Amino acid sequence: MNNNIFNMKLDPVYIELIRNGIKTVEGRINDDKRKSIDQNDIINFSNNLNPNDTIKCLVVKKNIFNNLDEYLNFYEDKDTNLINCIIPGKNIEEGRQIYLKIYEDIFKENYNIEMVAFELSLI
Repeated sequence: MNNNIFNMKLDPVYIELIRNGIKTVEGRINDDKRKSIDQNDIINFSNNLNPNDTIKCLVVKKNIFNNLDEYLNFYEDKDTNLINCIIPGKNIEEGRQIYLKIYEDIFKENYNIEMVAFELSLI
C-alpha cells in the first residue's frame, strides 16, 4: 500500500516541538486538502521561515471534530486541565486564542467550523 505524501507549513516553534517529540498532534481546519489525508499517509512539514527546515511525520490516527471547542476538549488532560495539542502545557482558553489568531478571518465568519487532528509519529 502506498502512502500519500502531503506538504504543510508550520511556524518554527511547532516544527521544534514535533521534532523533539513534545507535540504529537497537529490540528487544522478540515478543508479540502486535509479531508484527503488519511491514516498512514505522510506529512512533510516545512518551517514557514526556513523552507529547508523540514520534518516528516506518519499520520497514526485522524480525528474529525464538529468545531474548535470539541477538538480542544478531546485533547485536554483531565488531571491537569492542559491540552496536549498546539503547544503542550497550555489550557483550553490559551489554545483557543492561538487558533483564533491563526484562523482569524475564517473564525470571524463562522465559529462552528469542522476541525481535524492528525496524531503524528516522527519518521
